[in-house]
Amino acid sequence: MMEYLTSFGFVKTQLQQQFGFQAALMQPLSRGTVTLSETDPTQVIINPNYLDEPEDKRKLIETFRLARRLANAPALDSWRCFSISPPPWLGSPLKPDCSEKERELDTQRITSHISRFGSGYWHPCGTCKMGSVVDTELNVIGTVGLRVADASVIPHIPRVPIAATVMMIGARCAYLIASSQHPTSKL
Repeated sequence: MMEYLTSFGFVKTQLQQQFGFQAALMQPLSRGTVTLSETDPTQVIINPNYLDEPEDKRKLIETFRLARRLANAPALDSWRCFSISPPPWLGSPLKPDCSEKERELDTQRITSHISRFGSGYWHPCGTCKMGSVVDTELNVIGTVGLRVADASVIPHIPRVPIAATVMMIGARCAYLIASSQHPTSKL
């Protein structure tokens, strides 16, 4: 986003000093689905089901409020020129003595903003969970000679990006395949 904005001369001068906050719900409770279309089994239907669990919404709303308070802190005054996001009506932090009505309106506005502009962290996993679809040696249960070694076997969403976990799954699968081909060798 910043590269795109700074490519225009009139914006570039405004962005000499900049900062930003980004919230990421690394271990959401909401669960999506991946299914095959009934009419065309080659078509996959993916429903990420973002923010289905109220706790996910609550965490993101509170994180948004924290980021907004930090962004409006006096220590950052010299860095603040204008806001790209959120829109101005979301920009002011709540006062500690705000009414319940003000807090509820703020919650509704933040929820609307998150629902409209939020997205996943692009680290999907768990569609072929170990224990239900594959066994502990990555074999697809009920088949012979078929293994799955990617992010889909991760049974629980980790709190970190999944690249290292996926590399370890691949390394483990390579070891399992090699040791099944040469059971007496020391790998």
